[in-house]
Amino acid sequence: MKTLKIAASIVFISLSNLAFSQHDHHASAHQKAETQREIKDLGKVDNAVREQIDKALQSYFEVKNALVATDGKLAKQKAKALSQLLKSIESSKLNAEQQQVYAKLSKELAFDAEHISETEDVAHQKDHFADLSKNMFQLVKVFKANASPVYYDYCPMAFNNKGGYWVSEQKEIANPYFGNKMLKCGSVKEAL
Repeated sequence: MKTLKIAASIVFISLSNLAFSQHDHHASAHQKAETQREIKDLGKVDNAVREQIDKALQSYFEVKNALVATDGKLAKQKAKALSQLLKSIESSKLNAEQQQVYAKLSKELAFDAEHISETEDVAHQKDHFADLSKNMFQLVKVFKANASPVYYDYCPMAFNNKGGYWVSEQKEIANPYFGNKMLKCGSVKEAL
């Protein structure tokens, strides 16, 4: 009887571990699918708007670089500047379809930039930076707004091995999630 209980316990634990690992795999696959989601071509975008988005992208890089340096105070300051730049983008110069896409992305970008600017807690900033990065990449990609090459990087170990993306102005990896602990962890997933 004791052997039967032990065997039943082992089967239960094994099934629980299997279900958990499949759940994690599903979450990871869902995250990758969402990141790789393509938005259709929105046509020609007003040059002034593209320049404003590129200026916001340059400001995003300053937030990213502050996080690479694990400097929560600097990231807070740079996120405030990014918030202001995002508010100044003249979306009224976009056509109706472009405005619809921009409205969704800008709302999410503003939310995360604002949260980063409200704290010096680097861990909390990095949580919001992950979403900020995903949406910044989509914004730049769909509006073709980068004046120079950008790289969409991925670290599979970020967020307890769930993975995290970021946008970089350089091909060389500088990980904002681990900073100097694992600066080179990651790889380029896409280049624009």
